[in-house]
Amino acid sequence: MRVLPFLILLISNSLLGADPYPIDPNVDIQHYTFDIELFPDQSRIDVVAKIDVAVAGPTLKSFYLDLDDENTDGTGMQISDLSYNGQALTVVHDDDRILIDLPETLKQGEEFALQISYSGTPKDGLIIRTNDKKRTTIFGDNWPNRAHLWLSTIDHPSDKATVDFHVTAPKKYQVIATGLLKKQESLSGKMVKHFWSNDVPIPTKVMVIGAAEFEVFEQGQAAGVPVSTWLYKSDAKKGIKKFAETVNILNFLNDWIGEYPYAKLAHVQSTTRYGGMENAGNIFYYENVVNSAVPRDRLIAHETAHQWFGNSASEKDWHHVWLSEGFATYMTMIYVEQMKGIDEMREDLEKARVRVVDFNRKKPKSSVIDTTVVELNELLNANSYQKGAWFLHMLRHKVGDEVFQASVREYYIAYRDDNALTDDFRAIVEKNSGQELGSFFTTWLYRPDLPKLDWSWRQTGGDQRIGIRIKQAQMRAFDKLSVEVAIHITNRAEPILKTIPVNSLSKEYSYLVNGQVTKVELDPDRKLLFEGDYTKDARK
Repeated sequence: MRVLPFLILLISNSLLGADPYPIDPNVDIQHYTFDIELFPDQSRIDVVAKIDVAVAGPTLKSFYLDLDDENTDGTGMQISDLSYNGQALTVVHDDDRILIDLPETLKQGEEFALQISYSGTPKDGLIIRTNDKKRTTIFGDNWPNRAHLWLSTIDHPSDKATVDFHVTAPKKYQVIATGLLKKQESLSGKMVKHFWSNDVPIPTKVMVIGAAEFEVFEQGQAAGVPVSTWLYKSDAKKGIKKFAETVNILNFLNDWIGEYPYAKLAHVQSTTRYGGMENAGNIFYYENVVNSAVPRDRLIAHETAHQWFGNSASEKDWHHVWLSEGFATYMTMIYVEQMKGIDEMREDLEKARVRVVDFNRKKPKSSVIDTTVVELNELLNANSYQKGAWFLHMLRHKVGDEVFQASVREYYIAYRDDNALTDDFRAIVEKNSGQELGSFFTTWLYRPDLPKLDWSWRQTGGDQRIGIRIKQAQMRAFDKLSVEVAIHITNRAEPILKTIPVNSLSKEYSYLVNGQVTKVELDPDRKLLFEGDYTKDARK
């Protein structure tokens, strides 16, 4: 099979880092239309894909699409027809790629249409299986690059496109998909065809369908769009309570970040791989989300925040996935801060800190932006989520609340329906803050280690003074590090607050307190990510 030119691979790796996907800069998919017939009892699909393509580079003669080919276990897709502007093309389908060898060389700006007919049993990506109620369900589950296991696409977040899904399914199924439902047609043999259309460019990772025996609840309007909840019929009555906050969450995030990017938001009980998957305009949650006594508002807030970050403003390179996961995690914390109070937010920050410290101990060479990772699912870790969120929290305190929110909003507006790298976000914050932030971003996102603070305190001078000794104990010191200290005194309502500079050398700082110290708390407002104790009480 012919390989892509070295130049294309070079462009991919030099511009985007170590992301191995062979991006072809000459191709830009404009629109997909997938006409899909579901055969749940056979775990099979028939697909006619119509793909509108624009030439993005100087010329285009050939390129590749991604689609799983036949596997030894009988799964995979078999192509029966391939055409260019109605003209038949020879099918070359190998190693999960389709060679599109055009009969003519096209120039930049020209557009053309492909049509691909194929069928088969999806190995993954489209999950066809029975749920806990022994009912067969069908759900798209594309993250990170599993769309090509059932959809013929350029399966990388850097190439966004609009999409229509025309889904034919047995009448007993309700069908959800990306976009808005335009119409339904009853067909012979107790089949119904559902026409869903989405006119906003999105990455393939969040283009999905879902089919099951649902009960659908209309939750009302939020952020100017309809909000609904789709639950398995047997779980509907008890499950709907778990989604009571969906409207409030969407309204809050819309006000804090900016205009919601899609035409609807559906919350869907599903049978897939992940606990929650932020598919554009229709979030899929794991099947047992309705059964636990644990509130689900944080999960709902996280997945809803992804509609802005990850879906609309998307990472251009998989190794910058913190722009999706870190942002969604921190937006959830901001929601908690505003709706439940600062103390609950600080509890969430502490839980996140514990996970970051634990992960760092297990993988001390791993950073937030880690270009050594090859298996993309390994990027779903505490660095991308919790450390990414902590980075945003520290950035917020560094530049101030007003600048931070303005920068997040501007970043979303600038890269809505587009792709970004970390430096794109940094440039916006630097512009708005007037600060040079290169070393700050490098220290926390590209360095793998954490500050490890060893500290102690002692009271001297007949309760008049306190000495606090503190140092960084890790191998390499973090420059310009400082930490707040709260000194709690008997019969004093508020603690004494001090800010202590921290370097790699142990140094003692002495303060006049005029009272009995009961405890000393490091970083009382939770502004710094570090390994070490927060609080040390007076020795008894």
